[in-house]
Amino acid sequence: MRCESCNKKNMEYYPTNSKVCKQCIIDRQRYPSSREALLEKATSKRGDGIYIISSVIAGTGFCSSLLSNMEEYSKLIDAEIILIGIKSTLTASKTRKDYYPTRSLQYLHRKVKLGGCLVVEDIGIRPTVKHPMSGLSDINDHKNYIVGHPKITKDTIPDGIESSKIVGSTGTISKLSFDSTSKANKALMKGYRYGFFIVEIKGGNLLYCMPVEPSKAGEFFKGGILAKIMGDIHSDRLGKDRRAYVSSFLKKYKSKYTVLHDFISGESISHHNENKPFSKNTIHKRIASEFTCAQRLLRDMSKWDSDTVFVFPYCNHDDHPVKWLDSFRWSRDENNRDFAITFVGFMDEVNPTISYVCKYQPPNKVRILDKSEGFKVGGYQVGVHGHTLTYGRANPQTLNKSLGKSFCGHYHREMCLSNTWFVGKSCDKRQGYNEFNDLSSPTHG
Repeated sequence: MRCESCNKKNMEYYPTNSKVCKQCIIDRQRYPSSREALLEKATSKRGDGIYIISSVIAGTGFCSSLLSNMEEYSKLIDAEIILIGIKSTLTASKTRKDYYPTRSLQYLHRKVKLGGCLVVEDIGIRPTVKHPMSGLSDINDHKNYIVGHPKITKDTIPDGIESSKIVGSTGTISKLSFDSTSKANKALMKGYRYGFFIVEIKGGNLLYCMPVEPSKAGEFFKGGILAKIMGDIHSDRLGKDRRAYVSSFLKKYKSKYTVLHDFISGESISHHNENKPFSKNTIHKRIASEFTCAQRLLRDMSKWDSDTVFVFPYCNHDDHPVKWLDSFRWSRDENNRDFAITFVGFMDEVNPTISYVCKYQPPNKVRILDKSEGFKVGGYQVGVHGHTLTYGRANPQTLNKSLGKSFCGHYHREMCLSNTWFVGKSCDKRQGYNEFNDLSSPTHG
């Protein structure tokens, strides 16, 4: 039997039915206010560095293997662990509900300011709320903001024309020890997650903020990477800097599968330009070149990670060439007549657009999915783009309810809801067909 506070085995218990060992009880009597003094101290401040951020709930046990793995990983990447203390009246433990596990005290904080650009704190959000991020966008002005909460979530909020800020909740290392008889607590169990964030601050700026959801055993990053899910590519909008990033990413992180969303934008034949006769006639001259650009990028990507299999979900931009061909006027558009004749030969494929892009790739190196076809890796659905569901158009909330654990693209912003993760985009922030909306909340992922 393990002590709920110090997590040690075979300790002396008094009374015998207690879940906390005798030594911890003595410590509590000897230092009755030490834990409260720790949490009530002034706001902690940190500078540049890498941080692993999670939360711990008072009056509950915790996943010792997860904390051990976090400690080992922090040594590997030279990071500091920060645990935000959360008080809750929902704990089923009979021990004092304002005490935190002894092993967590060295990492415990109430509020931390990181580099002047990120604030992490507990603001008393009830564990049972469905959307812990609701209303957080206005709390902390223009700084990124993460709160301690047993659900792990993340969203990007527009903050000016070409900038955005991150809001989220940490997840926790605490075990689920709530009374399950009430409706609210049953809802909490559904969204309860082990989790933490890995963030890096450099030069007073937030370089990255990555949520991590470990397994139930507290393991993460074990056995290598099963799949890389890349944000929307839009190959004709992949500038020099972003191309260099994609190259370094694929070379550094090897995986069995690489999922590519919106690989080709089809902007030159998009319905967004149907009512623009002058610009339309100009850009229509580059339809074939847009596909050639996509083929060259895929060829290079297959060199950067030669062992991976590229998985292509059916995306909304894949429909643009198909719709264009259906309404193509052979007698008026001489510039694209040869391309249209070639493209007709792919119309019987499950995804004509991607099949044309992949025509020079070995069949065993690509996996092209149909509209209604999914693809699971490690228990996560990664074969859904996110623009539609079986009953019509989709949005992040409906996808989160319908898909379960999944990764999606399409929304050009990085988000993490209770079940579904949205990966942002890999291309440049500025898109010709939707310039202002893309600049208002752009995130690469």
